[in-house]
Amino acid sequence: MELISKSLEQRPERTASLSSLRSKILMNSEIAEFILKNKLTEQQISKALSKFSEYLTEREKFNAESPYKPILEINDGYVDVSYQETDYLVKNRAQLDLAKRFTLLGLSPSFKKVSWQHDIYDQITNRDKGRMPAIRAIQAIINEPSSSKGIYLYGDFGVGKSYLLAGMINSLAGAGLTCQMIHYPTFISQPNFGASGQVDDVKKSEVLVLDDIGGEVNSAWARDNVLQVILQYRMDNNLLTFFTSNYSMKDLETRLAQTRDGVDTWAAKRVMERIKYLTMEIHLEGKNRRHD
Repeated sequence: MELISKSLEQRPERTASLSSLRSKILMNSEIAEFILKNKLTEQQISKALSKFSEYLTEREKFNAESPYKPILEINDGYVDVSYQETDYLVKNRAQLDLAKRFTLLGLSPSFKKVSWQHDIYDQITNRDKGRMPAIRAIQAIINEPSSSKGIYLYGDFGVGKSYLLAGMINSLAGAGLTCQMIHYPTFISQPNFGASGQVDDVKKSEVLVLDDIGGEVNSAWARDNVLQVILQYRMDNNLLTFFTSNYSMKDLETRLAQTRDGVDTWAAKRVMERIKYLTMEIHLEGKNRRHD
């Protein structure tokens, strides 16, 4: 960029307008304060007019949603303009990072906005006795995820099982963990269900919630070649795993044993042994909130 000071020398016909611009620049309170603070000489000021002009232009564009804020600084004895990240950018980057760490499948996108602290803990604690065992257990996991066991959360329709775990997942994702929350019946009904890459992605997630297990159309192949593979990997690597279900563990075992190919109690027991290893069973009581 050609310096304004040189423009003054090389284009006499523009001297008046550029002098006016120079006055405008130097009359700006932020620039005046910067000059005084850094004790700039007339020569330094003249050489810096183009930078001051750039600063003013960018400062006029700046607003509450700007990603960068222009900042005047001294760089090797010369005035320069740098661009500082704003709180708006930092907040949005954090939200994008959170979105990347929390993957949903077959569930409402609104689950990504559920706050454990504000929407659940502060609102429900000491008000709903039927939820307190689950809330205390989840809070303990949020406090120390690395040394925790997952939860098998079961109860009637609409009591808030998925909602509670969505709040937990948001908190864990906010702490830097990669999380997936998957509606299990939707997962096994996809056209590419069972693809090795998809199963690998699910089984390796740092935190995994399999929602509504037992609500799927059960098949021996899905039970033995997908679900058991996922659970075996997670058991071997001590990865945090959670389930929601309308069935107790005992009832889920009965359901997993029954497929259109017949009844296989041992195959169901093998799956349940892994679920029991990974989780503690908690019954969530309460009214059906979907009808409120």
